[in-house]
Amino acid sequence: MAAVAALPQESKAYMKQVKLALAMLGLGVGLASVQSAYGVGLCEETLAERTSLAGQPSASLEKVLRDPERIDIPLLCRLLANGASTEGLSGHAVDAAFRAPDRRVALILIENGLLREPVPDGNELIKSFPRNFLRFAVSAGRTDLLPLMVAQGKDPNRREKMPNETVQPNAVELAIALGKMEAFKVLLAHGGVIDTTTDQSWGTALDMAVASLDADILRLVSKDFSLSLKPVCLKANGQLARVVLEAPADYWKLLREQGLASDRACSGLQERLVLHLAESRHVLLEGWMGQNLVERLPQLGIRREGFSSGTWKAVGASKNDALPGLLAKAGWKTPALPGLSDETAQKNKAADRALQAKLPGHYYLSGRGEVGAEILLRPNGKFEYAMSYGAVDEFAQGSWKVWNQQVMFRSDSVPRRAASLRASTDAPVVAVPPGQVLVDLRYQGSSVPDFHVMLLGDAPTKAEGYTGEQGWRASFNGPVRKIAVSHPEVDDGKWLVHEVAAGEARRSTYQFDFEPPAPAPKAFNYTLEVRDGNLVLEGSGRPMEFQKH
Repeated sequence: MAAVAALPQESKAYMKQVKLALAMLGLGVGLASVQSAYGVGLCEETLAERTSLAGQPSASLEKVLRDPERIDIPLLCRLLANGASTEGLSGHAVDAAFRAPDRRVALILIENGLLREPVPDGNELIKSFPRNFLRFAVSAGRTDLLPLMVAQGKDPNRREKMPNETVQPNAVELAIALGKMEAFKVLLAHGGVIDTTTDQSWGTALDMAVASLDADILRLVSKDFSLSLKPVCLKANGQLARVVLEAPADYWKLLREQGLASDRACSGLQERLVLHLAESRHVLLEGWMGQNLVERLPQLGIRREGFSSGTWKAVGASKNDALPGLLAKAGWKTPALPGLSDETAQKNKAADRALQAKLPGHYYLSGRGEVGAEILLRPNGKFEYAMSYGAVDEFAQGSWKVWNQQVMFRSDSVPRRAASLRASTDAPVVAVPPGQVLVDLRYQGSSVPDFHVMLLGDAPTKAEGYTGEQGWRASFNGPVRKIAVSHPEVDDGKWLVHEVAAGEARRSTYQFDFEPPAPAPKAFNYTLEVRDGNLVLEGSGRPMEFQKH
């Protein structure tokens, strides 16, 4: 007890809360065991290891907590001892602390006031973007912290309202959605409530339970299905996509047996999912996930739905190349869409032909000294466009025609070299521990960071993450069937998919040479007014007038 007596009063109070929380769990852990388990007094011990911040001129809590795998506890303690405040830490820093393999990191921050509510006149940024620390613990799998946090006044039923007036799910609902049964039960044991009646933008706890893909959680929330799944419409599109694309076969069968989304209030569900997939770059529709869409989309809801022309246009323009073909396999026939020039009926063909005969020539942008641009209209209905602005140069070519006394431009579809992957032949050999897989994209001898990676094995096995300075590693069991990578700035976020040969499916390292895409020609698909013999492009800002020379 002498060691405890030496602690500051705040630490003593903290220790009481830890002991109380553990007692509430029924663990019966003594004070000495708590100290051993949670490293209370850790900072006092480690401060002797680094007595100065010399050599760390730019050190800050944010930087120390940047990477959960590399948190320097002595430096963290020294910063806190020198007055660094846990108030104002970003969500990224807090998440890193909760996910750190050294489980003492989060306790050190909590001991130093991480959970304190901001004072009324405190940091406006924190008040504008409230953080529910219980949610961080649930997401990071730190179930051990939940009783302590509840003992410090954190409410498992509290939903945070964001600046845009949306409401976040509370800690109980997040545990349900993530399939965290242990955290779910701990929260229920400490005052958590299953709310299946309050409808939010993401639905209720029952929607969350369906999206968990965990049959045990679903049974618990639905009271062994005494609550019907028929009116559960999965209002959050991300959850809807996850259930349809990723649910194991036996779980999907269970949902169908319980009549998921078969209420008339859920009409339009199929179209909502298709529109979401058309507009989402990050959803992979390869392998068994694409096959699930083909089989399950017609089974979603009461009957097969027809889609609006707007949805079909979104499908046609989607960056997800696999979507149109999968819809065809699922039994939907893409309707013939009218040509762009036919959307409005032509009023006077003779007048349009007469104007088209007068317009060919060279037009130059006027009144924009900082921008140089020109349009060449050829008599045969072809055009060329060029623009130069600083270091930016654009060029387009295609067809033009007069339609209702306006000039409609449609660029040619010019094939270009897309980004590509090929198995690397000269990448350095990397040792990977058993049970892990490495995916490394390389360009000019270096690893390429910030690419989204997804591994698909046999259904429903998958893993995903992001490449770093040494690729991306993940625990993965079973054969690898497909490797897909994407980046929002590469080919508009389209997935690059590598089919893994059967003989390569059990490898631990997959290293690729990445070839970036070639610059794309500029698309010039606009309708210009004709004013006094000049061409005028109206936009959100000042009109651009091209004068004939």
